Amino acid sequence: MNCKWVSRKDKNLKCNRHADSSGYCLFHKQNKSKREIALFDAYIKKGQISNFTGFYFEDKFEIKKLINYKYEKLKFCEAVFKEEADFSDFKFENTVDFTNTEFKSYVNFKNADFLHNCVFKKTIFNENDGKAFSSNSNNALEKQLNILVKFFDIDVKMLKKDLPILKLSAQRVKKDTCNKSSIKETNVLKFADTLFSVVTSRYSNENTKVITNDKTK
Repeated sequence: MNCKWVSRKDKNLKCNRHADSSGYCLFHKQNKSKREIALFDAYIKKGQISNFTGFYFEDKFEIKKLINYKYEKLKFCEAVFKEEADFSDFKFENTVDFTNTEFKSYVNFKNADFLHNCVFKKTIFNENDGKAFSSNSNNALEKQLNILVKFFDIDVKMLKKDLPILKLSAQRVKKDTCNKSSIKETNVLKFADTLFSVVTSRYSNENTKVITNDKTK
């Protein structure tokens, strides 16, 4: 019996791995046992896997302990990280794609080195992660900034200082998402994506392109 995992975004994208009694393969299965978690890690290393599409990471993820091999592209599309995801101090030698990835807990990108494209499209972050700005804010923009500050170790004072020009840059990129200094509620996510791209492009490695609307496959 094949794994019954199917992409939420592309129904033609399925998993052909063997499934256990749960109906899912080890990589897409939830509620893994400790033994299964150990096998999960071991199979990734042994197979030098670089396509993690839809994978369910049950335990704490530390990329430096898991990926020490060459790859053409890392794909975490639709992957779910249940616990902490640590990408800190890792050198991404090639493109990494986090399209529709879900981080349910804390995620850390501090001091990560992106040598090629880094794609964040419709990525879901834990909204409680990051408290660099007001801790009880319901403002979507501030939540996005909290994420940026925490992930990329951006200087908070410098970021606040640059906010006017960052807003203006975002307006130029997506004119329909902003209305002067306010943000249209229906377009908050689009604006946040744009701001994410602008800020990370400004503060990350100059050779890095952070993409929020990647059309390549």
